[in-house]
Amino acid sequence: MRRILKGKSKSQYRQREIVVIEKIVYEGVGLARLKSGKVVFVDHVVDGEMVEIELIEEHSDWARGKVLNVVKPSVNRVIPECPVYAQCGGCNLQHISYEHQLKIKLENAQEFFKKWFYPEKIFASPNQFFYRNRLNLQVRGRVGEMKLGFFKKASHHLVEVKNCKIHMPILNEASKILQNVLNRWKVHPYNEIKHTGTLRTLSLRTNPKQNELLVIFVVREGHTFGKKQVAKILSRKLGVKVGVFENTNPKKTNVIFGNKTSHVVGLENMTVNYPKLGISYAVPPLAFFQVNYPVAARMLEITKEFLKEADYVWDLYCGIGFLSLPLEAKILGIDEVNDSIRAAKYMAKSMGKKAIFYTADVAKAAPKFLEKFGKPNAVILDPPRAGVKRETLELILEKIKPKKILYSSCKPSTLRRDLEIITSYGYNVTYMEVLDMFPQTHHFEVVTCLQI
Repeated sequence: MRRILKGKSKSQYRQREIVVIEKIVYEGVGLARLKSGKVVFVDHVVDGEMVEIELIEEHSDWARGKVLNVVKPSVNRVIPECPVYAQCGGCNLQHISYEHQLKIKLENAQEFFKKWFYPEKIFASPNQFFYRNRLNLQVRGRVGEMKLGFFKKASHHLVEVKNCKIHMPILNEASKILQNVLNRWKVHPYNEIKHTGTLRTLSLRTNPKQNELLVIFVVREGHTFGKKQVAKILSRKLGVKVGVFENTNPKKTNVIFGNKTSHVVGLENMTVNYPKLGISYAVPPLAFFQVNYPVAARMLEITKEFLKEADYVWDLYCGIGFLSLPLEAKILGIDEVNDSIRAAKYMAKSMGKKAIFYTADVAKAAPKFLEKFGKPNAVILDPPRAGVKRETLELILEKIKPKKILYSSCKPSTLRRDLEIITSYGYNVTYMEVLDMFPQTHHFEVVTCLQI
């Protein structure tokens, strides 16, 4: 049974208690116990703290509370850098020192995966702030008074953000310039309730040197508002190369991007170089790429070391071939995003790689490709957060039976689910590394190496 405890005026009827936060569980939420013994989950706390809370939601065996007062703060509590941290749903660990964030994430990973491997360290991000290379800003407001920002947690209430503390500086600078320009041009912001207006989302991404910038205008319907001029304005003010794109999304949906993307002017891809690893990527506007460049480099190092002896590798959910192209092996890559596959093909050809990349649904295409191209001796899995479909795993484990599997995941619950299946076929986890791809949030990346 679930009760939402709204109370009446000033919530005077809600239950209040002082509790001690026992630990921070995955999703960055504090776990404590009420006097009754019932578990209560609380946001924006640190383990070890004593806090006064009021209950805002109650179930038969657990509850959710809101902090009213920090009675005894932790030594690991810090003042958040972001002025809208309490309102914005983007970060949820910014009130905790970075060293303690790492400890929390490592402990969470150990709890998730101790059955197979007990990771004893976490790879820290070189940049605790200003690390994200892609910025998606929702567009709302009135004509001439357009606001850009993120949605408040579990809502569609826009929190205006002027200078996000986790995105690379040039993205913040570009968004401020564009907000002024678009307001001056009287561009109509999207109205989600009425499904009217033009501009839904402003998407920006940049390369490691921050000397290239891709701008994607997500519009409800095709509309000309000087998009070609945008490249000139940003190039002049920021001194960078710019590519501008229009993505059309006419549906009433929470999904950011629609199916149609057109190149307007300027760069068609951005260049991501890793000189020490001897690899350079051409990244299209909508192709997936890890958001934290230095931490992504560590993923490449692990992959190259683990698969250095493989001579034929399947890269499933391959994107642009991020993990497979640096390998000295024959590659077969599959992904659903056509722009990513086009980029992968282009890079494979320019690098002289023995690689074949296909746009296809992994679960549907894998059986056909097994018959056509034969069995690889290693498989890379870098699936979306939902993990690998059961039928795909069974094909890999029953038909292909590769010697090695490398699985990269940013969602520990689906990785744990899939490890249960993979290890039941005789595979052992020989190495696992936790990487802090997402500082100031509860998320982390895990790269798992399995052998039979």
